[in-house]
Amino acid sequence: MSFTINNLKNLHVIQVHNPSLEFNYQVEDDLTSGRISRKNRINHLGLKVVLVVFSGLSFGISFESECGFPLALFALVTLISLVYRATVFQAWVFMLAFHLIAYAWAWNFLAIASDWLPYGLLVILESLIMSFAGLVYKILPNNFLTFPTVYVAFEYLRCVVPYGGFAFGRVAWSVSYSAFGFFGGLLGPIFVSWIILVFAQLFWPLSWLKILSMIIIVASAMALWGNKIYLSNNDIEKDQSFVRVAVIQGNIKAMKFGAEVDMHEVFTNHLSATKKLLGSSMNSNVDLIIWPENALEYDLWNPQNQEIVNQLANLSQEYHAPLLVGSQVFYADHRYNRYALIDASGLTEVYYDKLTPVPFGEYIPNRAFFRLFSPLVDQVTLDMWPGERPGILEVPLNSGRGIQLGILICFEITQDWLVEDIVNRGAQAIISPTNNVFFGHSSLAFQQFTIARFRAIQTNRDLIQASTMGISAGVKPDGEVFNQTDLYVSTGFIYDLALN
Repeated sequence: MSFTINNLKNLHVIQVHNPSLEFNYQVEDDLTSGRISRKNRINHLGLKVVLVVFSGLSFGISFESECGFPLALFALVTLISLVYRATVFQAWVFMLAFHLIAYAWAWNFLAIASDWLPYGLLVILESLIMSFAGLVYKILPNNFLTFPTVYVAFEYLRCVVPYGGFAFGRVAWSVSYSAFGFFGGLLGPIFVSWIILVFAQLFWPLSWLKILSMIIIVASAMALWGNKIYLSNNDIEKDQSFVRVAVIQGNIKAMKFGAEVDMHEVFTNHLSATKKLLGSSMNSNVDLIIWPENALEYDLWNPQNQEIVNQLANLSQEYHAPLLVGSQVFYADHRYNRYALIDASGLTEVYYDKLTPVPFGEYIPNRAFFRLFSPLVDQVTLDMWPGERPGILEVPLNSGRGIQLGILICFEITQDWLVEDIVNRGAQAIISPTNNVFFGHSSLAFQQFTIARFRAIQTNRDLIQASTMGISAGVKPDGEVFNQTDLYVSTGFIYDLALN
């Protein structure tokens, strides 16, 4: 009997020669081929399910923390490794389960909603869209870029359908606090998601060429990070153009979706927080006061609410600064979510009506159809219509100068086309007023602020997020965060808003 061992590229072949027996046994090299040997190959379905659950949870949690990117990377590498070796049906199941679990923060929100059905269906539908990415990936010819490209294509699809899509939970948002987030300033969220998936793909299967590629990508991200910070700081030093603003978070108690809001309490909370922050008018030195979305549930354009307008005008006169406030405007068959400027004379013609109302929250699409499943859709009694003006406010200050502010109300921070539009129209800084009262202590508020930070980096603009109950903060173009507030507290802060 004799043994012959041949190394044919990535395959070791052991030949056993015997007059009465001859066979070949092939053992694949784990490191170079990236495949697990027969001895260690994972075939147990239960273990795969555990990996899907754990990776899905890791991906969902990654949006909540400044250190979330390693969790997201682990989740994506695990998902890729499972789908890579799966059948077509298994790949579909793994992708579906991964995203249903990854959107656990949304299920947490559903738990405090009055009716889970329309929102639950939306989450299931978004997960189904992503599940078909696994199916298409297995059908297409497989190469190094197949999975990242297919995944990003379906990720973009769910950001636009149905009813304008649901752009939370994108891969790009998970890297907001990492060096990779600074690709956003050059490429935007679509290509940032793609680059992160390419980077994750490098881990499976592994090769020396891929290790070298990883080093290049990481080095590029670090170089962009340093260059972004340098350019941002250099721009500020050259311009020295600032507006001092007061950002107010009046606070609203947590409540279920559809619960009736005490309009007077919300108004007085923000009024009191403003006076507490600014104190005596003799010591006040601000150019603009910023209130969040829905700080006023009153229709200020209704003559019955003129007394509220007068109080705001007096506030503006007292502190020698105009106010930006969130209100609503009601008509017989529709309403608008309005962000408006009020000065010492009262209402002005400077306002923006939200362009992308939230389906099932601010309006009910196909109301008759969804009423068949749940009568509670009629809790939204009056549908919100999209506005007609672009999200740019030309704000005249008491000093005589005027500034151009880009406005993104609440979920509009997730809409790529709106972000691009306000920058193209000349926004010198971005204001994102929001009202997260119905999200409870779910991670949606944290993820929304993570997206806001990404947008500041992407647009190279100072950004202020002003929330009724948190998170409120100022963000510099290099991603540095100032004055970040906690949830469900009444507070405020002064911030020097740099103008680009």
